[in-house]
Amino acid sequence: MSRKTHVKHVADADLKLLRVFRAVAESGGLAAAETELNIGKSTISKYIADLELRLDLKLCNRGPAGFSLTDDGSKVLKSAEGLLTSVSDFRAEVNEIKQQMAGTIRIALFDQCASNPEAFVPGGIRVFNKAAPAVEIELSLEPPNLIETKVISGQLDIGILALHRPSPSLDYMPLYGENMFLYCGKGIRSLTATTPAWACGMCRR
Repeated sequence: MSRKTHVKHVADADLKLLRVFRAVAESGGLAAAETELNIGKSTISKYIADLELRLDLKLCNRGPAGFSLTDDGSKVLKSAEGLLTSVSDFRAEVNEIKQQMAGTIRIALFDQCASNPEAFVPGGIRVFNKAAPAVEIELSLEPPNLIETKVISGQLDIGILALHRPSPSLDYMPLYGENMFLYCGKGIRSLTATTPAWACGMCRR
C-alpha cells in the first residue's frame, strides 16, 4: 500500500529529530538516551512522535514491554546514519575549503634583492607554494620608491626593499642583512679602525 505523504525536502529541524532518533536507537530506549541527549524523557518522546508524523512512519515500539525498532524504523535508522554522516563530512570539507588560501599575491622586489642568495627568494616561494598551492604568485622588479607607493595604493600586496625612511602607512619586517664596503685603491690615505662608519661608506641594511 502506498504512503499518503512523501518527504520532499529535509530541513535542519528534520536533522535534529533524526539525531534524537539515532541516539535513542543506539541507547536502546528513551530513558537510556536522556543522559546522552541531556533532555527529559517526555521531550524525547515528543521528538520521536514528531519524526514519525513528519515521515508518516511508525519507527519504534515504546511502552511497558520495552523499546524496539519497527522494520521501517530500522530502515530509517540506516538511512539516517548515512545522511548524518554525509552532513558531517560536508561541513568538515567546507570548513577545510574556507581555511585554504586562494587567489593571487602580488610581490615586488628591488633588483639587488632578486639576485642576492641571502634574500632566500626561491626558497621562500617554494615553502609558500607548498603551504598554499592554490595561491598564484606574481613577482615583479620595481624601484624601491615605487614599491612603497604601490603597496600603499593596493597595487601590490608585499614589497621587499632596503629600508631607508619607513612610511607610517606600512608595516615592516626585517628579512636579511647585507654589508656594503668601500674599497680604496693605492695612493688613497688608509682608513683606520677608528674611522667612522659613515666615512668609509659601510652600512648595514
